[in-house]
Amino acid sequence: MKPVSQIVKKPRVIVAEDDPDCRAMLVTCLHQASFVVTEAHDGRELLELLQGAEPGFFRLVVTDQRMPHLSGVECLALAGARAPFVIVSAEDDAQFLDAAERFGASHVLRKPIDLASFLAIVTETVGRGIELARDEPITDAG
Repeated sequence: MKPVSQIVKKPRVIVAEDDPDCRAMLVTCLHQASFVVTEAHDGRELLELLQGAEPGFFRLVVTDQRMPHLSGVECLALAGARAPFVIVSAEDDAQFLDAAERFGASHVLRKPIDLASFLAIVTETVGRGIELARDEPITDAG
């Protein structure tokens, strides 16, 4: 058994995106950076995942703005402070941006997504350096 000092918990992230290709791209990027990823296909599924977990269980939510059932901003408003949100959107209208800021989105990213910028924002928001990676002892305890 490894000493407690060598156990590193992988951050858990939800990716909510109704477009399967975009969702797969984001999930692959996060898996390659050693995140544990849970997928949601729409806003309702995202909210159910968040409400079914203890606050802080998911270290970050990455969500599309326009999804069936609930938008990214609606999920953020309903979820409260369960996890920081990064909202991805092709929209840039003032009303959407104002709502995202008002409800506390950590970041809003425009589509098409630059994966290097995306990963930098995710790691910054989670508070985890990318250099903590695959060679170090990692367990998925908890």
